[in-house]
Amino acid sequence: MDQLLPSVSTGRPPMDFALEPGLLFRAGPTVFRLTSIHDEVAILQHAVSMQERKILVPNLLAEFTKGKITLADSSHERRAIQGDIFENDDEIRTRLPLDGLTEAQIEHVLRLVRYIRGLRSLGYSSLVPKNPTIQLDIDRLQRRFDDPKPAKAAWIYQWSLRFDQASGDPRSLIPRFTDRGGSKKSRIAPEIDQAIKDVLDRKKSETNSAVRPYKIVQEVQSKLQIERPNRPDLTVGRVNWSTVKRYIEEAFSPYDLCRRRHGKAFADRKYRNWYPRDTAETPLLVWETDDMDTTVFTIDEISGLPSGRAYLTGVIDQCTQIVPGLELSHRPRSTWSAVSAIINGILPKDPMDPNLAEVRSECEFYGKPGVIVFDNALYNHATEIEQAAISIGFIPGWAKPKTPTEKAEQEGWNGRVKEEFMSTLPGYRGDKKLRDGLQAGMASANLGLQAFKQLLMKWIYDNYSNTPMADGLTPRQKWHLGMRDSKPRIPRDVWGYRLAPCLHKTLKLRPEGLLFCGLIYSAPFLPAFRKRYGHNADANFRFNPGNLKEIYLQDPTTKAYVPVPCTNPEYASGLSLYQHQLVLKMARENRIRNPSIPQLLLHREELRILTVQLRYSTKLLDRKRSIRTGTVPDHASTSTTVIGAASEAIVVTDLENRILELEEVEMEEEDEGWNLAEVA
Repeated sequence: MDQLLPSVSTGRPPMDFALEPGLLFRAGPTVFRLTSIHDEVAILQHAVSMQERKILVPNLLAEFTKGKITLADSSHERRAIQGDIFENDDEIRTRLPLDGLTEAQIEHVLRLVRYIRGLRSLGYSSLVPKNPTIQLDIDRLQRRFDDPKPAKAAWIYQWSLRFDQASGDPRSLIPRFTDRGGSKKSRIAPEIDQAIKDVLDRKKSETNSAVRPYKIVQEVQSKLQIERPNRPDLTVGRVNWSTVKRYIEEAFSPYDLCRRRHGKAFADRKYRNWYPRDTAETPLLVWETDDMDTTVFTIDEISGLPSGRAYLTGVIDQCTQIVPGLELSHRPRSTWSAVSAIINGILPKDPMDPNLAEVRSECEFYGKPGVIVFDNALYNHATEIEQAAISIGFIPGWAKPKTPTEKAEQEGWNGRVKEEFMSTLPGYRGDKKLRDGLQAGMASANLGLQAFKQLLMKWIYDNYSNTPMADGLTPRQKWHLGMRDSKPRIPRDVWGYRLAPCLHKTLKLRPEGLLFCGLIYSAPFLPAFRKRYGHNADANFRFNPGNLKEIYLQDPTTKAYVPVPCTNPEYASGLSLYQHQLVLKMARENRIRNPSIPQLLLHREELRILTVQLRYSTKLLDRKRSIRTGTVPDHASTSTTVIGAASEAIVVTDLENRILELEEVEMEEEDEGWNLAEVA
């Protein structure tokens, strides 16, 4: 189990980076550097041969998103260069007293050792800075080490003398930063330090007293003159204003200083909470997200199975009104759909994505946001959203119920989708709430899933993104204006981000593997897994409800997730959980409780035939659909009260009506793997 590879994620918060010259990438054992970017063309340089190659920036980002290339560092570059003579940094660390050193001191030692040994390897027996070529070689080493700070020959020579006297002991290069005392190399006297702290402690007890640096200096000087009259050297020019100001900032918060100086009302206005919300002034600062009913019933073109009524969850950048990501789900108010839309917005788009086949404009909108505003927390499973926020790295915000201004950009975009996009669909039937409007457009509202996505993407990136808004600028223009001085940040752990929307589940291990929703998942390492953690151990795993071809099992020791494929890929590959549930319910209608794989394949084919037969039916029906409401806390007690079922009237096609009838087939909750968490 120590070699459970390939693992997907370690569960630690991933780092992110911006695509800019100087980055190192790795594709297997090959290491290359991004040397420059010209418009949409990136220049890559091989770390060993120094050969250069051109690649389009969207293609480079797509390769990174797919996991074919990963971010590298200088250690990968050194190991890639043949004949590397530099000692590993980890080996140098073992010779240092790490417990008593700061990271700045450790990096200082490592940096000096690299330069000293690098110059010695070039044939320099003496590092005297008078040598006219030594600074040139130092500059070359700086580029080779990817050192952002320029190094001077005199600085290296001064430290090399200590290094040589200590026979190459790296401990001789440890700087004594704590002995520094400003430009005059003198530190504040202990008596002055204690006097400043005493005055500030007294100020804390005076809750409404203003704290000003010059008054604190005067009080400290008076205190020293009274308590230490025989020490005039402590008061004459020795109490530094910058030191006092630093002590004040450490002792009082900005809000407290503002309140003491200008009053509580002024401080509350200046340091108010997020509500009422300030409008974002730069891209990627605030995103808004919400879902909407497209009234379209989708069908998967590949499998021929129904994909359900399309509920569109989009994320919109508050500053530019750009839509960086979206997701479709068969269920309204879906946490999985919301997190998936966020991930789609963070990661760069793949130009070869079939969903973008009809798009003629560029899809250059991506990057990590700061704050994401969601709909009412009760409707969106706040706990699951907050867990996703921790793993992805954003701040969740919750819109006030029945307040459209909280998500004004998102609500405006939803209106544009209904007015400008949905009215152009082949299956548009008019206002879904008005029976008289059903005669408008064609009779069918059933569309292929990929065809629907292609139409939606084309409208978003070719039409909406290039349409001037109220300020006269298009969303695309506002995005490029806002990003002209910055670059979007990309997550380093791409696979960890792709795992973020997956749902959690815990089941018992079986000899044959994991039995989930009637499907068996197994891998060669599972016998060793059961041997290490017990034959009846609980298996924590995650799964993608959009594709059941594999699940991701967590190793309890390393916390990494390992893909475990389904043993019947001919059935599960490309099959969503929603479609699998429909197949199981068709089997239950035929009084088959635990269908075998041949029986599942048979009922899957029956569902496909049913979809083909009813897809082009022009029959329309009125139907009531339950509304997902969630739970609300009971203010009279600590318990939680479940809201009663609510419903709304909708108009459905004959196919959707039959699928809704199939969804009403009840499954027994004691069936293992069936009672799933309601977060999809």
